[in-house]
Amino acid sequence: MPPRRSARTKAPTNYKDPPAPAEDESELSSVEDTDDAGVDSDKEEEYVAKKPTPKNRAKKPAAPKKGGGGGRKKKAVIGGVDLRIESDNQLWNAVASTNASINSVVEDWVSSFQSEEDEEGEAMSVLINFVLRCCGCNGVVDRYEAIDVDGIVDKLDDIQTAHMAAPDLGYPLIHKKPPLSKVLRPNLTEFFNTLLETLHSTDLLHTTQFIDTFSPWLVSLSSSRLRSFRHTSTFLALLFVQALCSVGEEVGGELRKASVARENEQKRLEGMRGKKDKGRLREFEKRAEEADQRKEKIEEACKDIFHGIFIHRYHDTDPLVRLDCIASLGVWMETYPSYWIDGAYLRYFGWLLSDVSPLVRLAAIQALEKVYSQTDYVGLLQHFTERFKGQIVDMAVGEVDSSVRIAALSVLDKIDGLGMLEDEQRDQVAVLVFEKDKGVRDGASRCWARLVREEVEERKVGLEASGNSPRKGKRQEERVTRLAFKCMALLLSKYSTELDKKLEDADPNIELPYATKGRIALAVDSLWEADGLDVLHDWESLLLYLQADHSSSTEEALSPSKRKKVPDEDPVEEGCKLDEEEEGIMIEALVAVLEKTLSEKKKGKDKQAEEETRNDITRALMTSFLRLLEKHKTFESRVAELLLLPHLMNLELYLDMRLISSYEQLWDHLTSHFLRHTELMVLQRAVHLIRRLMSTSSLSATNEVKIVELEELLLRSFRNNLDGHGEIATAQFEEDEVQSLEATVRRVNIFQKVRDLSDALESGAEGQRASLWECLDALAERGRLGYREEEEIVKESLGVLTVHLVWKLRNLKLKEDLDENDVDGFLGARNSLLERLKEYTLETSSNVVDSVKRTAFIHLMTVYTLLSPSSSPERLSCDCGEETQAKAAEFVKSEIDKVVEEMPTVEEEEEEEGDTDGEGDGDGEEGEEKKKPKKDTKENLNTLKIEYLLNEVISSFVKAIQLGVISISHSVILFPYYHILHSGFYDQCCKFLADDMKEGALYGGTQRETAQIIVQSFKVVFDDLYLEGKVKEEKDILQLSKLFGSSIVLRGPNLSISKKLQTESFLYIHTKMMTWAIQKITDLDKEDELFAMPGTIRVNKKKRDVRRNKIASAVFKSLLHLVTGMTGKEALTLKSLLDSHVTEKGLEISKGYFEALRVYEKRLIGIMTKDKTIKSALAKRRAAESDLEGEPSTDGEGETSAIDPFAAADNLDATMKAERAKEKKDRPRQKTQKRKRDADENGDVDDRVPPKKKKKPAKAKNARKKNPVDDNGEPLERRKSSRQKQEKSYREVAEEEQEEEEQEEEEQRESSLSEPEPSPEPEPVSVVRKRKRKAIEEDEEREGGVERLRDLTNGTSNGVPEKPISQSSNVSLSDIKRKRRKKK
Repeated sequence: MPPRRSARTKAPTNYKDPPAPAEDESELSSVEDTDDAGVDSDKEEEYVAKKPTPKNRAKKPAAPKKGGGGGRKKKAVIGGVDLRIESDNQLWNAVASTNASINSVVEDWVSSFQSEEDEEGEAMSVLINFVLRCCGCNGVVDRYEAIDVDGIVDKLDDIQTAHMAAPDLGYPLIHKKPPLSKVLRPNLTEFFNTLLETLHSTDLLHTTQFIDTFSPWLVSLSSSRLRSFRHTSTFLALLFVQALCSVGEEVGGELRKASVARENEQKRLEGMRGKKDKGRLREFEKRAEEADQRKEKIEEACKDIFHGIFIHRYHDTDPLVRLDCIASLGVWMETYPSYWIDGAYLRYFGWLLSDVSPLVRLAAIQALEKVYSQTDYVGLLQHFTERFKGQIVDMAVGEVDSSVRIAALSVLDKIDGLGMLEDEQRDQVAVLVFEKDKGVRDGASRCWARLVREEVEERKVGLEASGNSPRKGKRQEERVTRLAFKCMALLLSKYSTELDKKLEDADPNIELPYATKGRIALAVDSLWEADGLDVLHDWESLLLYLQADHSSSTEEALSPSKRKKVPDEDPVEEGCKLDEEEEGIMIEALVAVLEKTLSEKKKGKDKQAEEETRNDITRALMTSFLRLLEKHKTFESRVAELLLLPHLMNLELYLDMRLISSYEQLWDHLTSHFLRHTELMVLQRAVHLIRRLMSTSSLSATNEVKIVELEELLLRSFRNNLDGHGEIATAQFEEDEVQSLEATVRRVNIFQKVRDLSDALESGAEGQRASLWECLDALAERGRLGYREEEEIVKESLGVLTVHLVWKLRNLKLKEDLDENDVDGFLGARNSLLERLKEYTLETSSNVVDSVKRTAFIHLMTVYTLLSPSSSPERLSCDCGEETQAKAAEFVKSEIDKVVEEMPTVEEEEEEEGDTDGEGDGDGEEGEEKKKPKKDTKENLNTLKIEYLLNEVISSFVKAIQLGVISISHSVILFPYYHILHSGFYDQCCKFLADDMKEGALYGGTQRETAQIIVQSFKVVFDDLYLEGKVKEEKDILQLSKLFGSSIVLRGPNLSISKKLQTESFLYIHTKMMTWAIQKITDLDKEDELFAMPGTIRVNKKKRDVRRNKIASAVFKSLLHLVTGMTGKEALTLKSLLDSHVTEKGLEISKGYFEALRVYEKRLIGIMTKDKTIKSALAKRRAAESDLEGEPSTDGEGETSAIDPFAAADNLDATMKAERAKEKKDRPRQKTQKRKRDADENGDVDDRVPPKKKKKPAKAKNARKKNPVDDNGEPLERRKSSRQKQEKSYREVAEEEQEEEEQEEEEQRESSLSEPEPSPEPEPVSVVRKRKRKAIEEDEEREGGVERLRDLTNGTSNGVPEKPISQSSNVSLSDIKRKRRKKK
């Protein structure tokens, strides 16, 4: 057996700075989606597999237990996909199987490894071949190659070369289909753990060269360029080290036991007298020495693999490899912490916390959680924690991926438990309890609970130090409970205030993930399950705690008069009292606690327990609710929260307990608060509670009496506010009267939504000349005065009149026989309201406030929707005429324009960025403060304005269109702003309209109208938005074209087109847009020609170039999304039209900004070539042309086709290739050409005369090795040296001449594609082109220049490209100059 030599790769030991991360970082999701085992990007050539020689083949094993797998090879079909992995390896078969015994397979291998005749080689070859099978490779390593450490690299090169020659089918480690995907990794882990444990138990691990032989194979494989080899070997090496760590921990335990026994024996011997027997001591020392040697060997193996594999692969380009590395490092530290928990290894976690892949960051932070669970090694974590805890806090606060944030919060909880977090960092974590993400809130609740416990202990110590310490028992428990409530209120108030400041200071362009309303309820929901906060479940104590008086002193609370007022109230100690802000927070927390208590009972699906809990809450709130309302009646926010409590009660219990008087008191308090407060939230929740009370059927008698009382009080207060003002429409109101009247009308408007007040409003009271309805109409009439302080009165009055009309319509629909008086009254109210709403909305000369206009428009759409002929009786219905529809659409358009005008243009944003950069260039702190980071402008302030000002207007308008009140043609004002305003609600409304438009076009016969909407929408987008700079990116316009593209076709099964627009509408869209775009480009070209005349100044040329590029690119890119479903005949028509436009306008489509037009043209040709009708027609025509040359032929239908699509496609491809080649060739000469143009404009140099050049290097001198040929292809005699110098002197001029000739040839070919001049029966272009080509060929043949013409046309000679150099020896420099002047 050859001697073994170590081939381990040694890595440098300097790890102060992390290696540079790989530039080619790919997301883990994309890597997982592809089962690719290909070579990395640095592979330059394809390797050819070498045919293995017989001497390199592994010998067949003597028995199957050795894993050799003799006999015929079989392929393993795994997971339903044939990976083409040979099943000749017993270890691989066991690991890839779902029911194989790993232990028995390992025992068989160890026995073969231990046998004397094996000499380790055969068993090691089986193990190495097992590693190759795990890599998805069928290569074979024999027994001699397996133990030849020096030949590993050469052997692996041969194996990789053969593997690359085989088809790439992926490799098992990334295989996704079960059962392999489920069993492979667990089985591999079990295999290595069992293998090393067995080798350790038999001492083979420590007495043989197993590690020194197996490790070099893994190290060499881990540096492979093949992803399958590199990833799999790295993963197996990580598992190998993990198993070594388990053995190392076990050996460490043996070492500790032996050391303790040795020390005890030494102490025993020291205490003995006389002769001492040191046999036991020597035995213990031997054991300790052996254990120490084993431990040292294991740690040395771990260190070698770490330096040979881990430090190279932890920043691998494949995120899967990085993930496995950092996750395994955490497992190593958990398994063998005494060796791995060290600063030299911990820093790798810190470096990968900022990895590109979120899953790698998640693996790093999860591994850290395992590390911090090792509380015995806190001292070793101190330095790492101080360096990286700030980064972990930043991840918890601002990480994009929520799973990473949750894991970071778990780590911070461990760090906080060790007392390593600063107070400022704890505050940053505690604020996260108000997050919208529940997982983040739950993660922050653990730190929050610790803060509460610490605050409670601190206050408890303070109270005990003051001498106010009650005896143990119920009183002591009550103090602890109240202290907990006080501390919770204190912290909630503190962090809620901090959050408000953060929201105020935050950039309005960025949406923060914090809740602004209901944040206390979110916090309670997360703190419900937190450890140490079980006090939240005691809702009864919280209810009693809030009823107590927190404003008075302790002595006053203990006075007999105070206790007589509130007999059940206990005094509140000074340390437990709440301030006003904390009381409001705890009231909101009380509502959340009661809701959470009932929801937890519902989860248990025990209806009886839920009912008992609800009854307990009801009995407690029967008296407590009224007491709390009376206590906090002056605080509107607290009253609004308290009005939610009766919704949690079982109101039937009032009747069961015969507490009707308490129920009446509830009504009285509710009426009092409804008539007292003006806050909208209080009024809305009061009305909701009234609806809840009215739904209690067992108490209907009491409810009816109380609701009538409330109605009378409300209407009486309304009349009292109007008394003494005479003519209401022109009366003058004081400021306090305006506020009182506004609150009263708002109450009437809100109350009318749950109670029919039509009779009460129309009937006049005694001594009153006008009814309340007339008074409301007069108040609404004051809107034409334009008083901003009265806009709320006008808006609420219009709302009351609209709801009143709805109630009257409902009552009329419920009647079987319509009374004429009722109908006349309804029609009068309807006409009066419609006139008022139209006046405020549709009249441009009115002096109405903008907010009143929007409210009037919403009510106008509501009335027309309710009174449409499809939803109301004929006598009561009202149709929205065309004029009204047009004015309504104009109003919506004006509202949108107000928002669009405030949007900054591209030029303005560039100027602002330039100003910001200029301001930030200063030195010192002032310059740093002015320099702000670039913000995301997608969620900007305009989005908020759209959400709050346009949502209701747009929704009412879209609803009217969908219900048929307004024609779909008016949706053209909405589509141009799709995906431009960056409002999700607005875009969704456009999608609804697109679906309706699609249904009407394909089934309703409105195809022409749909085509007009599409064309008009595009024109508005291009003219008013894109060209004016309101649209920042072209992709926003393409979103609209995609929306329209899905609206003109109907997809069937397998994405087949089952229905589409008719040909006329299809052609209308493309024709109009194509004509408009070409006309725009032509106008801009004419402006360039005008300003380019001698003696004129170039004005705004850059701006015209930008507009031209925008039109040419955006229009034809948009049309590309509208060719879905186009037939070949339609494409042929559009191609003819496009060619005629290009020819007529004289456009040079070879220019760069016509790239989209050329792609569009190629798409049309592609559609034509796939059409079977055109194919058959062209076949017939070509057959006819072969018989009758010179006469135009017709297709089967008798129509003359103007275009040969196949030839056109070939010519177009050739043209585009030539343009790309020309651009590539001319790129190095752009600067020279620019200097020539500048010199020509200044009149300095005639650029037609080529400048003299220096002598070219020897390579250019010998460039033409072959003798030139004449026109007939015969070799010419060598010219004299003077003649050669003359040709070199004007070589560049000849090249330019040749380029112009090629350009003329290309223009001739392009013009051949266009439609000929109008004639009764024009000849096909193919026939004309064929006749011209034949005539040219005849002329060239007569002149003997056929070969030269072909070379000039194709730019090649015998298939080899060459420079277009003039080969005529009779051409002089003056002739070339004269010819160029003539052409120019």
